[in-house]
Amino acid sequence: MNSFDTQNAYLQGCMRYKNVIRKKTKALVSKRSQTIEYKLKSQGKDVKVCKIAFLSIHGLQKNRGRVENLVKQLKTGSNTPKSDLRGRHSNHPKNIPILI
Repeated sequence: MNSFDTQNAYLQGCMRYKNVIRKKTKALVSKRSQTIEYKLKSQGKDVKVCKIAFLSIHGLQKNRGRVENLVKQLKTGSNTPKSDLRGRHSNHPKNIPILI
């Protein structure tokens, strides 16, 4: 894939935010009411994988936070990931003065 934005769109497309079906705690109030499901396409079928396998297959690292940022955007209801804004600020000089 060419750009960071298209990579993020692909990764976010492989993740689904869904309600927890079975709660494992006996408490009435649980910390987690929704979970992330990771899926990959294999021979035209969706295959569920764990988060560690998802990261490993795509060559991502757990501590970098890329997937966590995409998950946060999914939680807010965003269907498309935010665009990468690195290098797109105007607070650097465009013309460097030449000192003689």
